[in-house]
Amino acid sequence: CSPFNWFAKQKRRQHQGEVLESAELKEAYANLSEEDRLKCAQGAEEMKTMLANMESEVKRVLKHTNGCISWEALAQQIAGGEKVAQPICGRSLAKWVAGTDGFRYMKTQTLPQCTTERTKKIRKRWAVAFHIFWEGAKMVAKEVQLLYTNIDEKWFYSLVIS
Repeated sequence: CSPFNWFAKQKRRQHQGEVLESAELKEAYANLSEEDRLKCAQGAEEMKTMLANMESEVKRVLKHTNGCISWEALAQQIAGGEKVAQPICGRSLAKWVAGTDGFRYMKTQTLPQCTTERTKKIRKRWAVAFHIFWEGAKMVAKEVQLLYTNIDEKWFYSLVIS
């Protein structure tokens, strides 16, 4: 990361939603004082250090939040705040984490009790969708190595009854 790249990321972070052309940013960077250029160089070095220590930072933040954090918020936490230039965006961070050894992604979906007609229809739609998903999973069994599924008796009951 060069001092100009850090400057550009910082400006784009400060002016979210605005279109900042590269030519404008280059001109603004060229007009910076020596003191401000030194701050940009220090920021670029900090960003390189963040990237070098990213794995430990990701682990720290995930442990602190118990894994309940979006990728974008995780990237912001690693950078040190919302208005700070991020060394990596949320999407790139997600790809990097997914590519690490031992990565597992779990998602929990809970449904309300079947006490009203509306919730019964929602549960039936979920049961049909789950059945279609399960049949699809069996079709790609040769390509998929592991498929973790946890179904308790309430979900099974909804599948049988619906």
